[in-house]
Amino acid sequence: MSTRYQSSTVHSSSSSNVKVSVCIQTYNHENYIRKCLDGAINQITNFDYEILLGEDDSSDNTRNICLEYLEKHKKKIRLFLHERKNVIFINGLPSGRYNLLHNLKNSAGKYIALCEGDDYWTDPFKLQKQVDFLENNPEYVACYHGCKHVNQYDEIIKKSRYGNYPDLTADQLLTGEGAMITHTVMFRNIIKSYPPIFEGIPSGDTILYHLLGFHGGGKFIADIKYSAYRIHDGGIFSGITDLQRMKNTLSTMSAIKKNLTNHFSQTSEYVYKMDFVLFLSIKGYLYNSLSFRRYQMYFRMLYLILNQKDFNRYFILKEHFIHIFTLLKQKINK
Repeated sequence: MSTRYQSSTVHSSSSSNVKVSVCIQTYNHENYIRKCLDGAINQITNFDYEILLGEDDSSDNTRNICLEYLEKHKKKIRLFLHERKNVIFINGLPSGRYNLLHNLKNSAGKYIALCEGDDYWTDPFKLQKQVDFLENNPEYVACYHGCKHVNQYDEIIKKSRYGNYPDLTADQLLTGEGAMITHTVMFRNIIKSYPPIFEGIPSGDTILYHLLGFHGGGKFIADIKYSAYRIHDGGIFSGITDLQRMKNTLSTMSAIKKNLTNHFSQTSEYVYKMDFVLFLSIKGYLYNSLSFRRYQMYFRMLYLILNQKDFNRYFILKEHFIHIFTLLKQKINK
């Protein structure tokens, strides 16, 4: 393990019998972290699991709450107290990437489950159900379940984050086409070295799934109760525009394409597929900017596409205009 990820203060130690490492990353979550930790601590399992709790030197009362939970659950929780000097900046903004990487690199379990400090699980058998599946299905590297959107008051905004939850092939994970909700995922602790791209790319979860795709696909587990994905003003992604999301997607997909080229070749089917995967990933941003008449943002998005060099920009623009004309035709025929 890199010495960079050994600089935090560590409380408690892991057991050699741990089956699952639950990685919880928290920063300024004083209003939410108790619910997150309760959802993890109250899991009912027939195996031992640990909770790696990374606290990123919050400016609110989050750290004290974490210390309080450590005192009550010393056999379960491993608490890492980080310093702000270690924060990794992505696109000029502080991120939780150092915190996440530190937890991942210190995970002792055969499997890893993720949860941000403002999200929470509702099914006390979540870990058991996911472990049972992965133990009996070695061809899958990961599994996940559904979630609902809630606000800061735990009121449901959406019953489902996505319209449906498909099983995902290894190819879909490899190319970034497969989306799993981060705090619902459990995966095999199989990645022994995280490449440098993991530190600087905005969509760390997409890069993680890309790396897992080299080892298998992802399975949706339908009988796990929907967990809660929280939307609030203090969330990392709540305040950014569709234009910034599109920039993040472009840089993430570019990193994936370069990594696929390094592993296979420039002419491999995975690399060839990336143009279409990128279009699928950004078409919603383009359409939304038009439908809400944000024309300045829309033309800035087109400018981004025209000026990037890692993808076939003319293919992406062609697919975009076909998509728009198809939607217009459907509206006219109604």
